[in-house]
Amino acid sequence: MLGKPADRLVKRVKGVRELLGDHQDAVVGGPVLREIGMVAHIEGENGFTYGVMHAAERARASEARRAYPRALRKASTAKARRWTR
Repeated sequence: MLGKPADRLVKRVKGVRELLGDHQDAVVGGPVLREIGMVAHIEGENGFTYGVMHAAERARASEARRAYPRALRKASTAKARRWTR
């Protein structure tokens, strides 16, 4: 509808939004998994799997934080925004 420049900007901003969503999910999910793991341990169950999942969420949050500056720069370039003037 608005052409390739608009499509490129939408794609880049979508990437930023996805990174922010991944980070939010990981930050919110980590403590929940930790709590579930502690409850499992208290009830005599094995909470190891929850610990592994918690570690994966922390890694996912870290990766999103690492990738965010580049994605934001890419979405914020003058060339990407030029068509909005």
